[in-house]
Amino acid sequence: MTDISGPAFARASTCDANGNVIDCCKNGMSIRDWFAGMALSGMNISPDYSEGACNATLVERAYTIADRMLDERVKP
Repeated sequence: MTDISGPAFARASTCDANGNVIDCCKNGMSIRDWFAGMALSGMNISPDYSEGACNATLVERAYTIADRMLDERVKP
């Protein structure tokens, strides 16, 4: 999947000494990564998820949850 969710912690663009706009919003984690990390944090403290599941499975589940959250964000 191509991550087009945008930056999680966007900052306003700033200008350099010559008045040129500096695009500072392309670096850092994406909203999708943030959502997945938050989902993974919750799963790691839940016995239903942390017992007997390998790390790859947890990460896949976290990104599935993140993708569903992104889908919900665009609904009217």
